[in-house]
Amino acid sequence: VLLVGPPGTGKTTLLKAEGARHAKNGGLVLYVCAPIKNRGETSWQQLAYALLGAAESRLPTLILVEDFEMFISDPQELQLVLNTLDGVATPDNPAGTLLMATSNDPEKIDPRIRDRPGRVDVVIEIGLVEDQELAIRFLKQFLGNAYHEEEHARLAGLLLKQPGSHFREVCLAGAM
Repeated sequence: VLLVGPPGTGKTTLLKAEGARHAKNGGLVLYVCAPIKNRGETSWQQLAYALLGAAESRLPTLILVEDFEMFISDPQELQLVLNTLDGVATPDNPAGTLLMATSNDPEKIDPRIRDRPGRVDVVIEIGLVEDQELAIRFLKQFLGNAYHEEEHARLAGLLLKQPGSHFREVCLAGAM
């Protein structure tokens, strides 16, 4: 599963929520971060270790990856990436493994990965807030008891075409 969209739209929040739900249900959650520079490991190697760990765990595993394009961008590793995502170079986890990733820039992901079912089965776009009713829901969520329909609903239109994180910041600043 690949969540795509501009920064601040909630992709990471969705990853965290899904990870928490999976762990609560007894599954293993592995959050893969890019390696520290000059340690001799590539981002792809970090992800490959997580896939191996998932197989060895024999538990239902959710692997969470932020900025997926960063992990699969090395041309020298591309064939290995393709083989791994196809399952050829990946040990099998009998309990199942799901890779859930985010990308702010999906065009940087090789189309042989991004556009091929089996490598990325589902691409979900998380966009900017463009609907008045959704904008009002965001305001209600972030303002809580401080939300007053007659005062705040008219602001919703002014916040359209912004990411959800912008609503949060506006509400926090307004509460100060």
